[in-house]
Amino acid sequence: MVTLDKFVKNEQMLYQDLNATLPLQCYAHQIYTFSVEAKKLFEGKEVNYKGWEFFDGQYNAFWSEYEELLIELNTLLNCRHPEK
Repeated sequence: MVTLDKFVKNEQMLYQDLNATLPLQCYAHQIYTFSVEAKKLFEGKEVNYKGWEFFDGQYNAFWSEYEELLIELNTLLNCRHPEK
């Protein structure tokens, strides 16, 4: 089970008494689905990231870690065919 709490809206409104508890598989599925869709926004696009990285290789390191986490979520969800 995963419990989400401390919801904040627009960095101003804090919902202290709001909690949501979901099964880990359900939460992981939502994160995985969102992550796959978000990744599609960058596929096939050339991004000029030179000049705004805090360290050399940061952009590629981000996507490498993103891919690793997608694989972990895919494993957790027992998907047969990972999204590419």
